[in-house]
Amino acid sequence: MPRSTSEQYLSIPASAASAGPADALLFTRLERNRLVLHDPASARLFVRAVPAAALRRWDHGLPHYLLVATPEAVASFPAIRRALDERRLAAGWLPPQLPDPVPLRIAWQTTAPHDAALLESGVAVVGEAQSVADDGLALALLGSRIVRDFFPVDPLSHLRLPEIPVDLHAALATRGLTAAQVARERSAHAAEFALALTRAFAPLGVTPGAELLNWWEPDFAGLRAAIAVQFGGDIPQRYQEEWQQRHTDAIRARAGFAATLARTVADIDDLADHCYPARAAHG
Repeated sequence: MPRSTSEQYLSIPASAASAGPADALLFTRLERNRLVLHDPASARLFVRAVPAAALRRWDHGLPHYLLVATPEAVASFPAIRRALDERRLAAGWLPPQLPDPVPLRIAWQTTAPHDAALLESGVAVVGEAQSVADDGLALALLGSRIVRDFFPVDPLSHLRLPEIPVDLHAALATRGLTAAQVARERSAHAAEFALALTRAFAPLGVTPGAELLNWWEPDFAGLRAAIAVQFGGDIPQRYQEEWQQRHTDAIRARAGFAATLARTVADIDDLADHCYPARAAHG
């Protein structure tokens, strides 16, 4: 359990970089990879980071990359310099100061404290967010039904519980981490299929839009239509049967992740009720 959060906030406010917001130094994985392709040595100038807006209950999707180099260091890398010029960073901007890494921690948007996500060590959060070190217990409780229902405001203050049995603590922490892992695997699977579509059908430099990033929502005809609009052409006839099967299999796999996550969250809800018996009795 987090005893105090005052010294554990590890997020980087959007205004942390003087004369240039930190979110202007945030790049998607594709953007960062293109820059590193031009200047391979520049890979060391980036750290993994997520925008606060990407934080969801249990998961934050795939990390972005935060540029943590000084303007002087960037001057040696023309591709990065051009990218920053396009973002119109003010003169005299400074890189954000990174927090010390913590093995396991959770983070949430300041306005959505129940939607905490697990962060891997070394991943920074950019934007209006807070985070605390956690072994999985706070993650589970913040996402539980009883804490969402009964503690809608400042839920973290209600996580300083009286002593609970060690086995209950362990069970909740384990399931909190399991929920985060399943959600992360679901996000990775979604990104992998979108990347496969992009590699197979997109012109060089074209990235998928929302409909293809959410490829599980349309049926195969809708997927083909989205590919035609976003990538400028339909799936060739000789590949349509193969990709229809791949789409079907991917949707089925995603449903499996959803089912596993739902079972884990149901376990969390049941276990969390034992932490607040008086509230649960009146639920």
